[in-house]
Amino acid sequence: MQIYERDTFFELTLLGRAGLTMLSILLAFIVIYIAFVLFKHGSRKSLGIDLGLRLITAATLFWLFLWLSPQAYYLYYQTLFDGLPWQIVIMRPPSISDLGDILLFQGRNSLAEHSKAALGWILILGALFVTCRQNRKTPQ
Repeated sequence: MQIYERDTFFELTLLGRAGLTMLSILLAFIVIYIAFVLFKHGSRKSLGIDLGLRLITAATLFWLFLWLSPQAYYLYYQTLFDGLPWQIVIMRPPSISDLGDILLFQGRNSLAEHSKAALGWILILGALFVTCRQNRKTPQ
């Protein structure tokens, strides 16, 4: 049995899957872009942003994505399925343990959950990468 065999992604039409993939890439790109702008902005300041603050920034952006992105996906699903009512689907903000579970792949075995984890790790690695690059450029 494959890990994603019963994933709802595969119940969509080919066009529906393509649109969902493009939406996911767009949302991830926006979050990653914001993260790197914040990381770079901090590195231009005389004091800069230390690694801890970059990691907090990455975690905060990841948390915001987990909390708010369901609304964007719901709006997309409204274009796919007739009769879905207009409503707010954003629930309570995720807890710290929710973030940890996602990053450690402890949640459901679905493309959505694993994609969220990948985004979280990209943000964390981005915070580390920017810090490493900044340290290499700093004269000693």
